[in-house]
Amino acid sequence: MYFVRWVATFTSGVWARLAVLALSRPRAITRNLLRLDNAKRTSEVSAMFNNLVNWGDVVGAYRAIRGGYLLPIIARIRPGRKQHVAAAWKVKKKSATGWWEIPAVVARWNRLISGDPDKDFCAYVGEKYLSARKGLVGISLGSGTGQKVLRWQQVADFARLTGYDLSESRVAAAQTLANERGLNDVVRFEVADIYDLPWEPESLDIVIVEQSLHHFSNLEILLKNINRALRPEGLFLMNEYVGPNRFQWSDHQLQAANALLRLLPKSYRARDVDGRAQKKVYRPSRLQMIIRDPSEAIESETILPLIRQELSLLEMRSYRGALLNLALNGIWSNFRNENAQTKRLLEMCFSVEDALAEVAHVDDNFVVAICHKQKKL
Repeated sequence: MYFVRWVATFTSGVWARLAVLALSRPRAITRNLLRLDNAKRTSEVSAMFNNLVNWGDVVGAYRAIRGGYLLPIIARIRPGRKQHVAAAWKVKKKSATGWWEIPAVVARWNRLISGDPDKDFCAYVGEKYLSARKGLVGISLGSGTGQKVLRWQQVADFARLTGYDLSESRVAAAQTLANERGLNDVVRFEVADIYDLPWEPESLDIVIVEQSLHHFSNLEILLKNINRALRPEGLFLMNEYVGPNRFQWSDHQLQAANALLRLLPKSYRARDVDGRAQKKVYRPSRLQMIIRDPSEAIESETILPLIRQELSLLEMRSYRGALLNLALNGIWSNFRNENAQTKRLLEMCFSVEDALAEVAHVDDNFVVAICHKQKKL
């Protein structure tokens, strides 16, 4: 177990050698990553009541108190689910960096989706499926602050593109952005509950969901409505998290994430919110998930089976996320620079994540899909 001995004696001075090894032997590294915490698996099963609460809640509450952000979390809680969700998604000041802001990560996603590090999902779909179509009528569900909707408007000829969201502040911000770009005659944003939309038969050319479908429940009914509303040549375009419900990570994911975290130099483990070193990745308790946002990953595991059941799948491509989304959560800002050390560390992380899927057969957590209307018999 040469690799394990390396981990046991790991110091900040050997990270470069480890990165080289990760690039040359990612499969061997992943096998050992999954074994590192095997002796501690029993202690990990400390959750109570099917992980309703766990030790991670204690750690999280302590961090929130120290960081001064416990009260804002508690203040989000509302008696009604819809009000609670809207509060969770209220526009606020720019938050800590997410992995979508890391250039190397975005290039990796693009390469996995389109084969070109400079071509994103929108450009790929626009070029392959929408370039010859004119006057499209489309909607975006859970449109947020509008940037993604406006990106779709750039790659296709829309006569009307409407974004729906439950958060009034996000809709207002999105409409302001569309107005500033002179697109208010084509792109509109409305406050609406997607379950209350009319879903008129064969009324839409395009239905878009980008990191919003995993926030919806009653997915089978919703996808039936989408299929009914699509015109004969209509398309359903999806970019989604499809991993475990409520982020209940598998043991393999947690073992690999914690082992990978320990390989990073301390300076790269500094948490975005308080600067302290991230020491461990926890499986969030179900209670924590519900308090933060009751809609988060509520039925995410069912998305792919239901997509295949209710629509006709044309194309689906995964872009990983089963490891890095856990291991680097909350510390992404340390990877924003593009110096040689950061690049090598990210290459190591990418290689290990690839091997986790190929060797340990851990399903990717993020996919894009293009679907046709399914013609029911």
